[in-house]
Amino acid sequence: MLEKAGLEPYKQAIASWIYPSAKLVLEPVPDDSLPVGSSKVGGNPDLPGEVNWPRWKVSEMTFIAQINLEECPSELALPGSGLLSFFYAAEPMFEDKDFYGDPHTCRVIGGFREILECIFAGAKGAMGRRGLY
Repeated sequence: MLEKAGLEPYKQAIASWIYPSAKLVLEPVPDDSLPVGSSKVGGNPDLPGEVNWPRWKVSEMTFIAQINLEECPSELALPGSGLLSFFYAAEPMFEDKDFYGDPHTCRVIGGFREILECIFAGAKGAMGRRGLY
């Protein structure tokens, strides 16, 4: 492929940027039909009770997705267990001049074995699906 694009001289440099990846295949399903701790895009995140909803300045961040690391392909060299929840400060994007260039407009809340143990042990009140309000 690199040869066809005329990039043969840059093959070594480009190869150092190549990492294993996975494709997300999405199917629309109601949020409440998924077990707590499942990978998903959209809906409400599954957060431990002690975790506050992330904010950027005064704005609540938007939940994007959560990934259960046990559901990821082993080739990705990720931890074998855990739950990563991704948030983005979408609301202030067009209103706040400080937004662009600020790395705090994105947030990942992650926990590993201890979070999944709460989910699968059914620890009452320890973890659950939460909406913003």
